[in-house]
Amino acid sequence: MDYGEMSCADMIAQLRTYADHLRAKVNLIDAAADGDFQIDVIRGPYVQHHVRELQKSAISARAAKGAVG
Repeated sequence: MDYGEMSCADMIAQLRTYADHLRAKVNLIDAAADGDFQIDVIRGPYVQHHVRELQKSAISARAAKGAVG
């Protein structure tokens, strides 16, 4: 269905559903520890660019250890 064909109430309900989804993401970000973030510096605007890892995600490291052992 095209957005122009939806009622105002349907559009508002859809926006609120999307806001709930974003709110859940924000809550996860707020609850995460600093070490849980993967931080990279990307230089260059093209697909093949240089990536320098500043911080490895603690979650990724724990997952890798669990997969190995």
